[in-house]
This record gives sequence, structure tokens and C-alpha cells, in this order.
Amino acid sequence: MMIIRASIGTLAKLGLVDIKVGVKQKTAYLLQYSPSGCTASCIFCGQGKLSRNRDKIARITWPPVSLRDFLRRLSERRELFKRICIQTVLKKGFFEELLQILSELKRYGVVLPISVALTPIEKCKLSMLKDLGVECVGVGLDIASKRMFSKMGKPYSWDIYWNFIKTCSSVFNPQSVYVHLIYGLPVSDQEFIETMERIYKYGVNVALFAFTPVPGTPLENLKPPP
Repeated sequence: MMIIRASIGTLAKLGLVDIKVGVKQKTAYLLQYSPSGCTASCIFCGQGKLSRNRDKIARITWPPVSLRDFLRRLSERRELFKRICIQTVLKKGFFEELLQILSELKRYGVVLPISVALTPIEKCKLSMLKDLGVECVGVGLDIASKRMFSKMGKPYSWDIYWNFIKTCSSVFNPQSVYVHLIYGLPVSDQEFIETMERIYKYGVNVALFAFTPVPGTPLENLKPPP
């Protein structure tokens, strides 16, 4: 039985947890599950192997749930959502598991636009995702500075990420490629602006996130941006 995580708001909207949600959420958010966390060492992330608390990403709680139970309920209430977003984690077999999740969505008759957030993978694997219905790709660059990139514990190198961004734009519509950047990490505004400019020169989009300190991570005491 495959276990995944889903955002607490997604589970609430499906009636799988009993809490009140004060926003109109139109995207179902999923996150791959790993009992030991992601093998990457990103020091700001609750899923990183240095984190003592793996239930959160930023401010959001992501409870584990059976994929089968989740898809059964989603197939009954698919009209509640307009899109599915799947966040991957680095672990053994993560890509094969992602393919299985995509196949199970089809098997349960859940036909919705799909976004996947990824670390660098081969071009042939991107094509496989596109063939299985993935429409948008998010690239977790996160750090807007080559100077700070390795210090933040990111997997792979700065240059590998930029090559991956270019590869994504060759497989998918460039306007369907979103590069994630986190504002509030120890990066200068000048570096941040220059990185955004470079992203737009690639013809792809920026997805901005504000840094939120997650308890249990090495950056738990870093203040968020005002």
C-alpha cells in the first residue's frame, strides 16, 4: 500500500480530516512520503534529512494518507478541484513512484491538469511525465544565489539546475515551467533580481515563495521577511 502526504487543506476539502478551512482551495496538493525524509539536506525544508519535524513544509501540515483512500475520495469529489500538484522528494525509486501515482490517477478516472515539482532529472523522464498527462513543471531552484547555493544544502549544483530549467523548456511549453524562488533566505536583493531576470530570459516563469521558518530545521530561528 502506497502512502503519500497531502496538504491539510486538501484533506479537509475531501472530508478526510475534520477541520474548517477558510480559503477556497482549487488545487489538490500531494507530496511524496518518505519515513526518513528527503535525502537532500536543504536547511530550510521540513522534509530535508536534517529536519527534526517532517510534518510541515513552510506553514502547512502534510499528514500521511493511503494513496488508495485518497484517490477513492478524490474520484467521488473531483469537481472540487481544478488541478493536482504533486511535490516529489529525493528518495530511492522516487521517479518510479511518481509514475505509479500518475497511472493511478488515470485508473481512478481523475482527469485534471497536473503539475509536478521536481529536482533535476533526465530529458527522457520529462517526456515520460508529459506523456502521462503532466502539464506544468515546477523547478525547485529555491536559492537565488550561486554564492549561497551549496551552503543551503541544495542537491546537485547551480549549473545542473540551470541546465535542467533549459531542458524543461524544451520538453514543455516554456510558459508552463515555473522556477521556484524563496525570498527571505540570506541572499541579497541584487542577487535575487538578477536571478529573476535570468529566469525570464529563459522564457519561463518565476514562482515566488516567502521564507517561513519551520520548527525543527536548521533555519528555524531565521526571521521571515517583513
